[in-house]
Formats: sequence, structure tokens, C-alpha cells
Amino acid sequence: MCYKMITADKCLMFSVLLSQVTSIFGAVNVANNKPTRQSTINLGVNTSSWAGLTAWWCIDLRQEFHINTVKISKPIHDGRNILLDGFEMGISSSGQCDKAGFTAATPCFKNRTSTTDSVYTIERCNHPTMPSLSARYIFISVKRTDARLDICEVQVFADNCPDGFYGSNCNIRCPTSCLNNTCDKVGGSCSHGCHGDHYGKKCQSTCSSHCKDGKCDDRTGRCFGCEDGYYGDACEESCFTCNGTCRQLDGVCLTGCKDGYWGCSDLCLQTCSYCKPGGCRIEDGVCNNGCKDGLSNTKCYQNAGCAGCGPLPHKLNAFVENSQAMHPVGANRNYTCIKGAYVKGSPFAHCLPSGEWDIQSFTCKIARTCHDAHKLGIPVSPSVVIRPDVKQSPLTVSCEVSDNGVYTVIGHGAKRTYVHGYETIRSYNGSINYNIDLQQVINIVDASAECEQFIKFECFHVETFSSVGLSTRTGQLATYLMGGVKGQMGCACHISKTCVDGLKCNCDKNDDRLRVDEGYIRYKEDLPITAVLVGDTGNDKEYAYYTVGNLRCKG
Repeated sequence: MCYKMITADKCLMFSVLLSQVTSIFGAVNVANNKPTRQSTINLGVNTSSWAGLTAWWCIDLRQEFHINTVKISKPIHDGRNILLDGFEMGISSSGQCDKAGFTAATPCFKNRTSTTDSVYTIERCNHPTMPSLSARYIFISVKRTDARLDICEVQVFADNCPDGFYGSNCNIRCPTSCLNNTCDKVGGSCSHGCHGDHYGKKCQSTCSSHCKDGKCDDRTGRCFGCEDGYYGDACEESCFTCNGTCRQLDGVCLTGCKDGYWGCSDLCLQTCSYCKPGGCRIEDGVCNNGCKDGLSNTKCYQNAGCAGCGPLPHKLNAFVENSQAMHPVGANRNYTCIKGAYVKGSPFAHCLPSGEWDIQSFTCKIARTCHDAHKLGIPVSPSVVIRPDVKQSPLTVSCEVSDNGVYTVIGHGAKRTYVHGYETIRSYNGSINYNIDLQQVINIVDASAECEQFIKFECFHVETFSSVGLSTRTGQLATYLMGGVKGQMGCACHISKTCVDGLKCNCDKNDDRLRVDEGYIRYKEDLPITAVLVGDTGNDKEYAYYTVGNLRCKG
């Protein structure tokens, strides 16, 4: 984009620069980072080509899109917009960006009016009733006496991403496990479900290996039946004591117990170790062939029969889900620590034939400080556990306990950074290198309920809106700035309506005063921020500082 202190003679003709605009009225800009070609290049002089007095420029969108709108920005020379009078636009779905492709392209639009506006907007070839046009190649040309074509920026907006792709630039492939290779065009969730052996929003998880035929519900992961010997929603619980299959809901044996086992409610959890060879009856444990030598009563031992165990006793800072007044003999139950408390030991209870609970030794402790959390080995997020026997640098992965919860904190070691001498838009790339692998950082973010990262930008004669940007986890340019709202390209002060002179960022004042824009980024799908991009610092008195905080996640 041509902007402050950049004039037509400094704009490279026939090139497309990265646009700050990624969407318009639901359409997406698909021109970002796409290859271009032109008939000739001459800087500062008229341009003509072997096509007579015709000069052309072409962009290859790499795949076919339904074109909605094309915006063409003109350069500014000595404060005046350079005219593009008489330019034409053609489109094509085949060929290449070359002479033959230009000649074969279908005419789409011809400009017949002069305008002083800095941007030409062409919507559906300026025929509102015309449906969207499909094209891969866009040609812009001019044929006149001087045959000079000056373009500063071109944006191409498509109605939607083609099947199999999603994202702000339609350049991310849908997950291969999506059914029919179809996904949501914005977030990439599998809109028509998953292949039979996958589940989840993006079909990122694999059904349990014990699911019958490998099939499960593509939303919840619940198996449509289990292999013999397993039960539960994900078929991860074993019923190996059953003589065949068991009920998926609760593990009840459907075809009796294996020799040597019995149990109340057909659970087959008790052994017949007191019986002679031949086992015992499944319903009550009575020996089929009598007791071992030295035992004389019918069931060969004293027990509570099928009466089972009463309610589980209370444990400090713990509770039991689905607890009931009476539990069958052989039942297993797990205590769960309350929110903010973490288990030490084994929170397991087993109902004995005597009607008593066999409860393993455990405690649920509440972490008051990071030291406590580190000592207890708190799982501060589903994918990170800080353990006392593993030495970790505080800047690698650490925990932070506050009134708002326990946070996973991931550092990068970068401090307040000075930027000067980079005039071109976002030409300075301040990469953020985290102390663990980027994919590990992304895994932590995806597994956490909430994440945030603080960004501060200090400026002196630096225009934020057109010169500064943030790179997201995928390397894409964020559609917001420090603390701003997605899609609005503004800062935190724009949301609170406190920006100087009603601007979108304080730094857009661009004056002789050190100004500040700062705020938190909380869009999980973009975190972590991987780079701060800065321009407009080329003059002697222009400079900036930026500070990127540690990434903090919880839940």
C-alpha cells in the first residue's frame, strides 16, 4: 500500500502488497501473498509491451474462487491520485499469467469514467444482479497512447473459500479426517462430520481402539458398541472376568462369569478362591463343588452377600460423583478433589464382601502458592504437569496461582525492544521465540479454557494503523492491534472510546509525543503471537518500542 512519504515513483508498478483488510461483508480477501506477473516493468517512465500499446498485470490466486469484489488502489504522486482512466479487467480459470493467458481472458469490466477517488471498487463486474464469477487469474490492463499502468494495491474478495479450504485467506486445508473433505470456511470445524474412526470439532481425535468396528460418535467420541471384554463410553474399562461380552453402560456380564468369579448384579468382580475346582454361582458365590478343605459353610466364608456397602465416607476437599445410598459388592468408586485442590495419593475406594469400604490413602490439598503447586505436581493445564522431580526453568513453563485460578505461564525472554530505521510498512520483523517448541505452545493453548497475552507499543511519529501488525500462531497478519477487537484493526482505546482525537489507536496521532497503545490479546485461535511487525521508523526522529508479555493459560 502506498502511504505516508511513499509516492508513485517509489511504488513498484504491477505489484500487490499485503492488505490490512481481510474481509468485507462476509467475503474474504484471497489476494494476500499470491504470485503476480506483468508485461514489463519500468520505474519512473511510461510502460509499454510487445502487445502493442497495451500494458497488463496479472495475479494468480492459485485456485478457482467465486469473485465478489475487486478493489484497485492508485498510487499518489505529489499529493495527487494517478489516474487509471480506461483500464480493463479480465478473468480466467485456465492458462497462466502470461501473454497467452491475457489474450484468452474473458473481459469482465471496462472503466469508462474518471474519478479522483484513491480506490476503484468493482463488484461482480459492476452488475449487481450478476452472480459471482469463478476465476483463478485476474488481469488488469490499459490500452492507450502512453500505455502506462500504475497500480499500488489490488484486493480480491471471494464469496467463500472453495471446498477443502478455510481461513481468512482460504489457504488452510480442511483436516483430512473431515467427511467429504468439507469444513467450516472460517474456523475449520468439520461441518458434515468425520470419517468413522475420528471425532471432535475438527475430527482431530481418534476413536478408542476398543470401539466395535472402530466406529464412534463424531461429536462425543462415544463408541457404538465395544469389543468383547470392554465397556464404558470410550470402551476403555475392562470386563475381563466376564465369560464373553458385557453391557457397555455398566459392565454387567451378559453371558455369565468366567470360572472362578462371581458378583452381585452380574458384575463378576469377586473370586471363588475359597471353592474347590468348578467355580461358584454368579448370583451369590455359592460353590458348585463345595469348599476347599478347612471351610465348611455353604458359601465357605462370611460376607455381606449382595447387600453391598453404604454411602462413601466424607473426605476433606473431596467428593464422589454418582454416589448412592447402597453400592454393590465389588463396586469401585473414585473421589474427586474440589476445584482448586489437587490430589496426593490414590483417591480410590473398593466395596468389600464384608460391606466395608477399602479406601486408599490420599489427600486433596489446596495450593496457596506457586511453591505449593510445584511441590504437589499440579496439572495446570491438561497437557502440562509441573513435577517436583523434573528441573524446569521458570522461563520455560511455570505456574502462577492467583485469585483467578492457576495459570500455565510460558516465557520467551524478550524484553522491551527499540525499533528505528525501518520505513517500509511492517518491514521490521520482531520474531518471538518461545522457550519450548511452538507446536507445544499451541497444544497448551488448545487444551486450555482461556489464554491471554499482553502487548504494549510505544511510538514517536509512528502511525500504528498502516505501519504496525501482529503475526498470529499461523504466521497470518492479525486483523486487530494491541488489545483490539478482531476484524476492526484498532487498539484497546478504540473499544473503550478513549483514543486521542477519536482515532483507532493513540499512535495514529503521529506527533511529537511518545504515545502508547497496549492491551491483552485473548483470541485462542491466534495465540501465541509470533512476531511484531513495525514500519514508519525510517526518519531521524521516528522510533518505537514494543513489549510482548508471557503467554498465560488456565483451565
